[in-house]
Amino acid sequence: MVINKINKRLKRHLASLHQPQPESGFTLMELLMAILVGGMITYGMLALVVSLLGTEKQETAKSQVQQEMNQALDYIASEIQQAVFIYNQDKFPPLAKLNLGDKVQPVIAFWKATPIKVQDLALPPDSNPCANHPSPDCRLVLRNLQTYNLVIYGVRENKPDEIWQEGAARIIRYEMKQYSDFATLTETPEYRSPPVAPSVIPVRPSSGDEFREWEPVANINWGNAGKSSAVLVDGLDYQGVNAPQCPDPDYKLAMPPNPTTNPLNDSFYACARSFSSEVSQDAILFLRGNAATRAGQPDSRNTGYLPSFERRVQALTVLNRRPPSR
Repeated sequence: MVINKINKRLKRHLASLHQPQPESGFTLMELLMAILVGGMITYGMLALVVSLLGTEKQETAKSQVQQEMNQALDYIASEIQQAVFIYNQDKFPPLAKLNLGDKVQPVIAFWKATPIKVQDLALPPDSNPCANHPSPDCRLVLRNLQTYNLVIYGVRENKPDEIWQEGAARIIRYEMKQYSDFATLTETPEYRSPPVAPSVIPVRPSSGDEFREWEPVANINWGNAGKSSAVLVDGLDYQGVNAPQCPDPDYKLAMPPNPTTNPLNDSFYACARSFSSEVSQDAILFLRGNAATRAGQPDSRNTGYLPSFERRVQALTVLNRRPPSR
């Protein structure tokens, strides 16, 4: 009896082993659908990352250009505050003699007071330090402890074959010092104004009228001693939007247009008040940056990439000033 039961159970177990089992796993269609959905999710995530990186690059470019333009304006304004005379287009030295370089548009030029350190003069420590000094200017320099340097700011378009590729244009700063060597008080040759007659010694500019009438004796070579030129900032815009105009009738454009440049360019220009012994001069600076190239959008004219700045700066020196008569 027991043996029969065991045999029946063994037969049923053996029979169940031979029955077909249900298949497990994914079908080909399910695998293809999973791959498609996974690809779409991955593509969406990558597109989001690329978009975020592009937005970050654009915002970083705009922030950098805004900061650089503000720093450039701060630097220029700090120098104008030291100005003793600011030119406007009524009277300005001949552009040919200034020799600013190919297609450089001068923007603003002024004479500024520059302090001198006594230790730079290399004077002997005695009661009469100028007794044996080679320059007759020694006593004058010791009395004033400053000289008047000519500073010019100009703008030049960037070209594809140049190293300046972060913007459409750049600001160039030029400076001519009165002395190329303080130890010997060697004067920069072009500093003096040309003589009125052959028998007259060329004069140094030291007053408003002399500054106004000044022009270099010879064409300035900015690479020689006592003179320098350097790029102040890149990332400037260079496309004429509107003709430069001064907002106040008391102001005139600081510089005449250079015929070799774009006369309608208003990316960087200045308006200056005419010189008067009773009123301190001041200037209004206009500047527009361009972050499009740095943001990877070189042809864009989106105003978000073109930050504009305006600043009014007053010369704080009192040279050649007198109180107004009452």
